[in-house]
Amino acid sequence: MKQLKKKIDCGISQPGGLRQYDDSGLFAKGFKLYSDDQMVVSEDEFAFAFDDFGELNKWREDDAIWVDLNEPVIRGELAHFPIVDPLAKTKRGGGRV
Repeated sequence: MKQLKKKIDCGISQPGGLRQYDDSGLFAKGFKLYSDDQMVVSEDEFAFAFDDFGELNKWREDDAIWVDLNEPVIRGELAHFPIVDPLAKTKRGGGRV
């Protein structure tokens, strides 16, 4: 019986992108989670992470094109984040900030 070897790639997510690594741990591809003229980057991990940084850093200046999917709704003194509360990483013991 012939044994099939299945290649398994490892993936990591980051804000705005997904990275895929080959079975030797080297960068294989980056998939952008925002609209761009080049949605998949395979030649350079550094380019994937930083080429659009300057342009994306100014996204709030052009609200006709960009939207903050995690923009909070403020009710009283509490901010309710639809995706993740940025303070979640600093909360300890399940307490409220």
